[in-house]
Amino acid sequence: LTWSSPQDAAWVSGSLKCRSSGEIFLLLKSSDFVQFDLNHAFKNVSFSSSESAIKARPTPTLALRKWSNLNPAMEFRCIVYNKKLLVICQRDARNYYEFLATEATQNTIRDAINTLFEERVRDTFAEKNYTMDVYVDRSGRAWLVDFGVLAEILTDSGVCVDDGDFEENSKALLSVPPHELISWD
Repeated sequence: LTWSSPQDAAWVSGSLKCRSSGEIFLLLKSSDFVQFDLNHAFKNVSFSSSESAIKARPTPTLALRKWSNLNPAMEFRCIVYNKKLLVICQRDARNYYEFLATEATQNTIRDAINTLFEERVRDTFAEKNYTMDVYVDRSGRAWLVDFGVLAEILTDSGVCVDDGDFEENSKALLSVPPHELISWD
């Protein structure tokens, strides 16, 4: 349950901000995202059959976080493949934020996320392939929000992941409209 919030169930109470355990359980029960995490998250992920790998399989854990009002325009999904940061894309794909199209803003976002990745994530997180959600605040500092599994279905399709060099591909990271997929051929 640490991979996604029940964003799809916000309609139940009008917000994801909870003031009681009842509100938390209502959101969890109403969320397709949470149901997917519990029942299908590892469907396309292969685990080794060794005893140590079986013990290492994640056990669902409910992670509650202090409520924060985050600007959805500044939330980004990053795809890491073979310990390389390959993709940075806008999380709020339903909206277009014009200020994200400026080169200065793109450079600030790219630099902040790349710094976070290089200094805090790449050599400390054990997995080679994963997604990470990042928030960039007003001062241009990136904050790690979440990690997620990068299933075979994403890596095999070639839609978002390429073994290309991050530096070569980084100029395209934020330059496409939010509804288009990012791909480097």
